[in-house]
Amino acid sequence: MLPVRLDGDGRLTLHYNLQRTLENATCMGVRHAMLDLSVAERRPAPSLLGAILLLLLTYVDRWITGIVPGIGQWQPTLLYVLTVGLVLVYVLVTWSTDPSASTSMKRRARTRCTMLMTTIIALNVLLPMGFFIHDRLVRGPYPQNVIDWPLQIEAGSNLLLQSKSPYGYDYALTEMKLWSERANFPGNPALHHAIHLPMNFLLAAVVLPVWRALFGWTDARILLIPAYVLVIVFAPRLCDRWEDGHALRIILALNPILVDSFEVGLSDYLLLALLIATFTLRRSGRTRAAAAMLGVAVATRQFSWLLVPAYLAAEWWTLPEQPIRVHVGALTRRVWPLFAVVSAVILPFLLLDGRNFYADVIAFGSGGVTDAYPIGGLNTFGISAFVAFLQQGLGYRFTFPWMLVQLAAVLPVLGYTIVLQCRHNTLRRLVLSYGVVLAIFMFTGRFMHTNYLGFLFAILVLAYFTADTPLNAPRPESTTLGVEHGTTLMTHLTIQGT
Repeated sequence: MLPVRLDGDGRLTLHYNLQRTLENATCMGVRHAMLDLSVAERRPAPSLLGAILLLLLTYVDRWITGIVPGIGQWQPTLLYVLTVGLVLVYVLVTWSTDPSASTSMKRRARTRCTMLMTTIIALNVLLPMGFFIHDRLVRGPYPQNVIDWPLQIEAGSNLLLQSKSPYGYDYALTEMKLWSERANFPGNPALHHAIHLPMNFLLAAVVLPVWRALFGWTDARILLIPAYVLVIVFAPRLCDRWEDGHALRIILALNPILVDSFEVGLSDYLLLALLIATFTLRRSGRTRAAAAMLGVAVATRQFSWLLVPAYLAAEWWTLPEQPIRVHVGALTRRVWPLFAVVSAVILPFLLLDGRNFYADVIAFGSGGVTDAYPIGGLNTFGISAFVAFLQQGLGYRFTFPWMLVQLAAVLPVLGYTIVLQCRHNTLRRLVLSYGVVLAIFMFTGRFMHTNYLGFLFAILVLAYFTADTPLNAPRPESTTLGVEHGTTLMTHLTIQGT
């Protein structure tokens, strides 16, 4: 028997799973069925939003191609002319697709728009990165073609392959020294401290030797390019609507505050890819896989540590009410891969060389060593700017309790995010809470560079577009209609009388 409801006008309205409803409707010999599937919303024709974002963000990012080594005077202009031409083709595709067209026609239009978007991103981001890498391979490391992250990761991975620790090492013996001199930064404190977590060096130790054996050259940015592509591919899976996912792709890929630092080798997109993978797995109901991916993120960059408390709280609130001992056991079964991955990656370095590990990874960035990273760094957008200004004005350096200020600012907000997660335990709330805590942590830190601002922007954009999926919802099931992201489609089927 099908669940039915008799409406006032004598029609039968059935609410059931799409596939079973259609099968039963066929068996009943229904003469006419009107399906209210909201297909117009789920399978819309592409709109002009994508074209607007592409035109705006590529124009904002246009200055990057102007500083690419090896590109002539007119080449950046010609590249942008080609970009504008592709955007106009995008506009023509949206203009020529009738909103009332068939689903297959709309699908083809969306595919064309996606291909155009991909080409535009490749021309404006990946092609310039190729020029940056080529210039570094030809001329060596200059501030114009690389930042010190790839240089230190390459050197540290070589140390690992020699069974040495990358922490506490004198990187003045590597290419970083030459880069620092060319950058007019001979006292670069990063020559004596590796702030990067072990997963960076482990990935490089596995990938770079193989790459060199295959192609005869290497650059640590080859680790970042796949991460960038993964961001573009998987971010839309966090959205309910195609239009939202498409816009999210464009904004993240052409993020005007982050793309320039990505070109020269900062690793923000690597962490962003790991976090998006974590959220995507969690949305699909794969709790252990999501916890393992979060563990990889925690072992890759310190910013991810701020997500762990809210993530654990979210998992706690998804469990049914039960005795505390049973509750803890159920939570442990869900999140143990997080701690397993972190322990497997970080503990060996902590146990074998704990003092240097702490000095490099924690104290160097927070001011706990004599040669800590300078207050404010090269540029800053947080309270460190005021401290640096006071030091310059007073003419002497004084100790500022960064860790105490950050803890005082972050801990109350972190506690409140756990309370909010209890009240509204959804994926969007989790991402947004992480963004808020991260913003406060960055703003009250010893430095808040431009790429930090770009990473924060990416997280807030991600929170805006992420679907408000309850974290205690069952794992979605796929349907034969291919509705985005495998969401189970419950049909409103109105059957007119025979």
